[in-house]
Amino acid sequence: MSTTSHRLADGGRIDRSTRLAFSVDGQEYAGHAGDTLASALIANGVLECGPSLYRQRPRGVLAAGLEESNALVKLRRPGDSVTESMLPATTVELVDGIEADYLSGLGDLDPADDTAIYDKKYVHTDVLVIGAGPTGLTAARTAAASGARVILVDDQPELGGSLLSTRGLSIDGVDTDAWLSGVTEELAAAPEVTVLTRTNAFGSYDANYVIALESRLDHLDASAKEALTGVSRQRLWHIRAQQVVIATGAHERPLVFGNNDRPGVMLASAVRTYLNRYGVAAGSNVLLATTNDSAYEVAADLTRAGVAVAAVVDARPEQSE
Repeated sequence: MSTTSHRLADGGRIDRSTRLAFSVDGQEYAGHAGDTLASALIANGVLECGPSLYRQRPRGVLAAGLEESNALVKLRRPGDSVTESMLPATTVELVDGIEADYLSGLGDLDPADDTAIYDKKYVHTDVLVIGAGPTGLTAARTAAASGARVILVDDQPELGGSLLSTRGLSIDGVDTDAWLSGVTEELAAAPEVTVLTRTNAFGSYDANYVIALESRLDHLDASAKEALTGVSRQRLWHIRAQQVVIATGAHERPLVFGNNDRPGVMLASAVRTYLNRYGVAAGSNVLLATTNDSAYEVAADLTRAGVAVAAVVDARPEQSE
């Protein structure tokens, strides 16, 4: 595998002062705090993941989030008693000492005893907001200002949603980073607001009954876990709400063409996320194919970062006004 560095000299939301060592398929690599397993691999020039299941065709990282379909791994985190299978590398927070192996679509369960602690909690709230992007944050802030009990759920380690993957934008005339920081502080100070990061809402039932799974320890290294003896690894939240606001955003739909799962073919939104959130260039000479205007924002971000954009191929006769 190539190990050419694709890490930008600056930028991103990672902590460059913290170096984390990890291995994939027995090969040693290094990344930074704030990386995912996928972003750290791409930073090391590794775009190829496990081959296709039946024909063993090369496949590459396609996305930057839980919609990833190719880069699946079997993973052992330091301090854990069991390995986990079928995890998208794009959702695994990088921790020092992680050992992973790419899978070709099939994983097996570890027969060892899982010694971790798991618990559950039953709660009621006036407003449950699922998704902490700009819309979800605005909804949570508005509800909190009314005095309502609010629970805000998001699967990422920090609030912001799509704002974490963009730059140079503003909301209500305020830079998005400053706006995000202000809203985060407001919600933290509100007495009736519970913010659950690293939490996936995965079940929605009658009468606004929602089930969500919170990851509480997987982002910590072995020594930090040892210091939290008795703390559950995961918590299952049973939430009953008067009102539910679903602000989960949308995933980009890939174009369909031959070999569109090969290494080096990636969603434009993922390219932007790796660039602006993780300080990683997914390539050095990029061709963008699009059916909408969003690709031009990606092209602008790449150009500002010094990454060559060979062309933007637009299926439409002209851009939207």
